[in-house]
Parts: sequence; C-alpha cells; structure tokens
Amino acid sequence: MNWLTRMKVKTKLIGGFLIVAAIGAVIGIQGILKASEINDLATTMFKRDMVGMRHAAQANLHLIAVGRGVRSAVLTDSADDRNRQLQIVDEHLAAMHKELDASAQRFDTEQGRAMVAQARESALAYEAGIKGVIEALRNEPPGEARESVRRLFGKVRGLGDVADEQMTRMMDRKKSDADALNDRTDQIYAHINMLLIVLTCGGVLVGIAIGLLISRNLTRQLGGEPTDAVFIAQRIASGDLSVSVETRSNDRDSLMFAIRTMRDSLSRVVSQVRVGSDAVATATDQIASGNQDL
Repeated sequence: MNWLTRMKVKTKLIGGFLIVAAIGAVIGIQGILKASEINDLATTMFKRDMVGMRHAAQANLHLIAVGRGVRSAVLTDSADDRNRQLQIVDEHLAAMHKELDASAQRFDTEQGRAMVAQARESALAYEAGIKGVIEALRNEPPGEARESVRRLFGKVRGLGDVADEQMTRMMDRKKSDADALNDRTDQIYAHINMLLIVLTCGGVLVGIAIGLLISRNLTRQLGGEPTDAVFIAQRIASGDLSVSVETRSNDRDSLMFAIRTMRDSLSRVVSQVRVGSDAVATATDQIASGNQDL
C-alpha cells in the first residue's frame, strides 16, 4: 500500500470519486440499454404480432360475413335483395384477401409464412365454392333455391370451416408469438432488476470501502484528527512547548509524530539556550565581581 501512501490527497479523493462515478455510470448504461431492449420488444410485439393478429381476425370476420351474406341471398324472396346481398359478399371476399395480404407481412418465419399460404389456399378454395353457389343461385328464381342450397350446405360449408380454422390458427400463432415476446420482456426485466440491485449494492459497498480506505490512509498520514493537529501547532507557535501530543506506539512518519518531534526538538533547543544563558549570566557575574575586587 506504499503507492497509496505516496499519492496526494487530491489524487486519492478524485480517484475514489471517479470509481464511484464509474459504477454509477455502469448502472445507468445498463438500465438504459435494457430499457431500450424492452421498448424494442414491445414495439415488435405491437407491429408484428398484435397488428398481424388484428388483420387475421378481420380476415376471419370477413369470411364469416361471406357465409352470412350467401345464406341471406339464398333465403331472400326478392331479386333486388339477392343482388344486394351478393354484392356485399363480393365486397367481403375482396376485404378478406386484403386482410390476409396485410397479415402475411407480419409473419417473418418459415412456419408462419407456410401457415399464411395454407390460409390463402383455404380461402381461395372457399371463394371458388361460394362462386359456384352464386352461379347456381343466379339460375334459380328467388325463394326457390335448391341446387345453391345443396352446394352451400354441402362441400362449401366444409371449405368454409377449413378456412375459418386456418385463420384461427394464424391468430393463435400471433397470440403465441406475442406471449413469447411478453415472456422475454419479463425475463429481461427480471435480469436487469437483479443486475441493478447487484450493481447498486456493489457500488455502495465499493464506495464505503473506498471511503474507509482513504480515511484510514489519511488518518495514518495525519496521525490524528486535523483539528487536533491545528490546535497543537497553534499552541507550539504561541510558545507552549508543554502541550501533549498523542501518537500511536508504532507511528514514525505521521504529521502528529513530526509535530511531536518538532516540539521535543524545540524543547531541547530552548533548554540548551536556557543553560547557555545561565552560563553566560554566571560568567558575567564572576567578571563583574573580579572587577570590583580589583
């Protein structure tokens, strides 16, 4: 520890503060980085999974609306109402494909893209069946649908069920992806929480250790409290060489030891000067007595 003893007080204090500041900077940087990562995951969850789930759900709703519209067209007794319902069916079919296309952009894995392809294939098969029903329906008078009903509640219904199942799987996949990202954010939070606790506790302990080390080193160099050193120095400067200077038994290089050594040296010098002065005074008296005798 001699290198620490030789360091200036200013250097010690600045070094200690820099170490504590560095620990605080590490804590802050880690917090910022992990918070940014959590934010990125949350953004991904929204843009990729939640939006993708919404498009898949909308496509499924349009699929259901197509079936409902065709059934309404089959059951109506009015030619105008039938045409209106068939027009609505066409609009829902177009909207269904549009939502499927939008949803496909939110699947970025091979498994996800394969799932979207299956949903599209099922939707196209269902659309072909629906158009077959519509073609048969156009050849039947309103209120007398027979062949279109047979087709609608036969093969086409099964195709609709398959398409509905595929779109439901797409929504479930997006929900699963969102749950996975949510679990990931929970893990990151738990990790950064533990890391910040450890770094904070470590920073506190390091700060305490640095404070104790610097304080101990300074106390050893001073040999006591700075106020005591100032008081003793002032007493000696005023001529009081009897002031007590307490030092450790093994202290040989502290400021207090130097002050005590200085006090002892001054005491010896004063004693020697006093002895010399007494000798001069005695000699002077003797000379004066000799002169009187003469």
